Amino acid sequence: MTITKSNKSVILLFVFLIVLVAVMAISMLIKASSAQAHGIPEQIIQHAVAAKLEQVTVVEYADYSEVVDGLASWYGPGFHGRRTASGSKYDMHAMTAAHKTLPFGTLLKVVNPLNGKTIIVEVTDRGPFIRKRVVDLSYAAAKELGVSVTPVELDALTPTDIANFYVENDSVVLVMTGSMEIMKRSMSTLTISDNVQSFTKALSGMLENEVLVIRLNEKGKLVCCRAVVEENQFASVIEASN
Repeated sequence: MTITKSNKSVILLFVFLIVLVAVMAISMLIKASSAQAHGIPEQIIQHAVAAKLEQVTVVEYADYSEVVDGLASWYGPGFHGRRTASGSKYDMHAMTAAHKTLPFGTLLKVVNPLNGKTIIVEVTDRGPFIRKRVVDLSYAAAKELGVSVTPVELDALTPTDIANFYVENDSVVLVMTGSMEIMKRSMSTLTISDNVQSFTKALSGMLENEVLVIRLNEKGKLVCCRAVVEENQFASVIEASN
């Protein structure tokens, strides 16, 4: 069986997590032995060890829906300020895209395999209407990804995907990091830093140490708010199968 580079990375992450937990456990046991020597009750020691190990939080990537890959293009100045198919005004400087069929409010992960860059955009418009092209990126998104008319790989997180996620999770949220990855995180590891906004507004004001919490409002529309990840939380990232 051939082990791919991606599989090797996942294996290394698992090994790292196991070693990390083992080292922490040994460290806690050594401290516990020392504490017992100083007359600290064993029950208190065990509670402290358990609390420390619970800080090792496993964070998984979001489960995307598969989308047909193909050519990406972009549209810019000639459409800036015009009304899009979703009803919003097109902003060539926002991280948005046009797709023929994906629901408005879908977060689309776009990868340029030629340079390895990844972006996440919100679907707000319909298009492209040229044969073999599958997505029209905003000017800003195309510039960030480094595409003109370029083959890309796509994955989608639709409003239905988001709604289904929150049906089964009440203490875990979807967050987007500054490295353009959408992950699952426990609310206990986050401190909300602002009010609910649209994806574009929240993303434009995002700081380096923040993530975007992704939700739907009561009307099923995509909304986000910025949050800071607690520094004292240990986290390992395990890629979920798509």
